[in-house]
Amino acid sequence: MTTPAEQMKQRAAAGEFGNPVNLDQYNAAWSAMMEDELSKRGKKPIYNTISGLWEENSNSGKVAHSGRVQEEIVIPAGSKLLTFRKNSDNPNAPALSIVWVSYED
Repeated sequence: MTTPAEQMKQRAAAGEFGNPVNLDQYNAAWSAMMEDELSKRGKKPIYNTISGLWEENSNSGKVAHSGRVQEEIVIPAGSKLLTFRKNSDNPNAPALSIVWVSYED
């Protein structure tokens, strides 16, 4: 059995997401695959927004992206963090979105 990562590579190689790969379609397929897997486990994910992340153009070269949290949040230990690419024609829009994942009870 192939892993989810291998399945996505095969689907991209087959041109399912266009050429070049449309990242919105690719991310949606990953999300659908994750939700399908989690539905088999009986719990659906809840994506809790932390912040948008903007590309950092600092001279130090150490910081890739930065953002600010809009309100106080508590992220439980062991929570999964995900970043999603954001495609926008707006040059001031964040490049990424960071979320933490919780699950329905």
